[in-house]
Amino acid sequence: MFAQMSSWTTRQFTWPTRKGKRLWLGWAVGAALAGLTLLAGPPTGAADPPRPPVATRPTTLPQTVKPANPDLIPEARNVLAFLQSIQGQKTLAGISNSGGWRSFYEWSGRAPAVYAEDCNNQRRPKFGPEYNAVLQKSIDMTKAWWEDKGGIPSLHFHWGKPGDPQATAWVKDRTFIKGCGPMDMAALVKPGTPEHTAALEDLKRVADYLDQLNQAHVPVLWRPFHEIDGGWFWWTDKTQPENSAAAYRMMFDYFVKERKLDNLIWVYAAANRAGGFAYGKGPKDAAGQLAEEIAYRKRYYPGDTYVDIVGIDLYPDASLGYDIPANDSYKKAYQIMAGVAPGKPYALCESSGLVNPDKLAKDTPEWLYDMAWFAGNVPSAAIPSYNKASLTSLAGATISPSMCRWRSNSMARLSPSAASSEVMTSRP
Repeated sequence: MFAQMSSWTTRQFTWPTRKGKRLWLGWAVGAALAGLTLLAGPPTGAADPPRPPVATRPTTLPQTVKPANPDLIPEARNVLAFLQSIQGQKTLAGISNSGGWRSFYEWSGRAPAVYAEDCNNQRRPKFGPEYNAVLQKSIDMTKAWWEDKGGIPSLHFHWGKPGDPQATAWVKDRTFIKGCGPMDMAALVKPGTPEHTAALEDLKRVADYLDQLNQAHVPVLWRPFHEIDGGWFWWTDKTQPENSAAAYRMMFDYFVKERKLDNLIWVYAAANRAGGFAYGKGPKDAAGQLAEEIAYRKRYYPGDTYVDIVGIDLYPDASLGYDIPANDSYKKAYQIMAGVAPGKPYALCESSGLVNPDKLAKDTPEWLYDMAWFAGNVPSAAIPSYNKASLTSLAGATISPSMCRWRSNSMARLSPSAASSEVMTSRP
């Protein structure tokens, strides 16, 4: 089993640097040890290469996916098809909210396969000049990640509580962040209420920014209402979780049906701990406890027709049996989300580091990707996983440019000859 899964995939190619020199680079969209796929990069301190010329790439990926949005653009459909093709075989490595991926790139010599920005920031007032400038930068970085770097973009949304331009997303005070207090979620999802009107006003402004990506045909893993069942954000209704699910559907209907944001891949993300669930007070057996937790969490789920990918934000918690990522694959969390939404693809939408590749191979939870939350630094806990990826062999699977018909310039840098050497590395 170990021998079958100990390959690391990359295809070598060259770009001219700004100084005219040749620089060897690699695209790593394959996995080792059921492991963690990254985009290989230049040595520390190397200058970014210029944007490569556009190439013609026919579509060869099977279009068997059924997206939540039936009008999803071809670029986003191809991302979903690619993710479908690697499910159970590979796990993409990602970083989230690091304020830019460059620091990690310089540290490791590799860039992530998936990179996430926030469609919100802490500047206030909300939608004031400073707030808008930072939000525009996030949109620009998301666009560049797709067009210039060839990676998969993701956006989450720490939505400041509607109706108050000074409000944040957090219910209670945090370090340097003032809590906004709870929201009447029943009123928010009811048309005609002040809460509903304020929410739609916010969504209109956000949609205007997201439409820049839509017009540019940039696909985005869109993760709203993240940690929806946790309880620390205003959108969690612990008393009537169905209201939180209705808020997700409300956003979906406005963005998809009214604003025609057809570039968004809809990601549902639960929290590692369900805030309103009475842990330890139900059945004494582990199976009974897990069944009760799944039943409670299902009340927050908006429904399969509104979701493309189901995920969870996972941080160490000894009371729940979650170790640090270097020692865990979070198989229990996978079982929970598979119970909440059977048959969906699953992802680790946030984690404090990258899961252990050896544990991932042994336990076989089929995480599509793992988004380590680095928040401006590279934690030492990530070293074992990234080193495991970098030390495995260069043999194995190669994803070719012919698999996608990117309307943008994504993946143009890949060698056209890659199409002749596609081999998929499978888990046992």
